[in-house]
Amino acid sequence: MNQEGLKAKTFRPFTYININKYKMESEFYKTPMGKKYYDRDLPALIASNNRIAKAQEESNALTANRIKQESRKMQLEQRRLLVEMTKHGISLKDIMVEQEKED
Repeated sequence: MNQEGLKAKTFRPFTYININKYKMESEFYKTPMGKKYYDRDLPALIASNNRIAKAQEESNALTANRIKQESRKMQLEQRRLLVEMTKHGISLKDIMVEQEKED
């Protein structure tokens, strides 16, 4: 026997599934694969999606809280700088006029 004949007999690139064997079109849920899918795989997928959604919601809440805190810090810093400028007799209007002259 030649090598090509040997390869042709042993090589199977595709595995075909007999759909009629399990009546896949209408009674998938009755097959062993269908029962596994509906009893284990689908609930696990739903639970996984719920965990991802919960984690995303927590992350969004933390991010919103952090942005709120940073905004508050910036407001306090601006207020502190305005008080400091007022103590030294510098007005915001004077600074704006100087910037216009530089531009």
